[in-house]
Amino acid sequence: MKKTLLIILLSFSLSSCVTTEDIKSVSTKVSNNVSVKETKEEVKNDGIDFIEWECFKFDKHILNIGYFPLFDELNPNVDSNLGMLHLLDTDTVVPIFYNLMGVKHTFTWGNLKKDVDTIFQINIDSDGTGRFWDFTGVEKNEKVNSSQTYHCKPPETMIVDKDYVEQFVKTHFK
Repeated sequence: MKKTLLIILLSFSLSSCVTTEDIKSVSTKVSNNVSVKETKEEVKNDGIDFIEWECFKFDKHILNIGYFPLFDELNPNVDSNLGMLHLLDTDTVVPIFYNLMGVKHTFTWGNLKKDVDTIFQINIDSDGTGRFWDFTGVEKNEKVNSSQTYHCKPPETMIVDKDYVEQFVKTHFK
């Protein structure tokens, strides 16, 4: 459980490094004394993919949520990917765990150190409907209804600076 909480901390401050710039096109002219031709090469930004949804409530952009697929590739024995939730109204970034459950994208976070577990979850259906649940203090097999509904745009791939991620891991996971 402590390892899980450490992993949550990893994704906590990654949001400050998210960028939409991932590939730049570079044009160069090559001459062979007969003709001049232009070649294009792709220069990839040295970063880590982050799959992100933008979610709205009543046409107001309220949160961004996503995960890092690379962490799943690095450790295939773990059921969850690391991710983060950015609440725009308070500019709060929350570390989360991501799972694909059937066709639902499931994001879970909370505080397990308290006497009563504080667990929250957002599910995003394939049609973009997002739902929020608060499982704080819920007994086993107790039914809980979602308390908020969102409309989430289809996910986009963002790039997070690799150096920042590596430094964050070194600093927080010695």
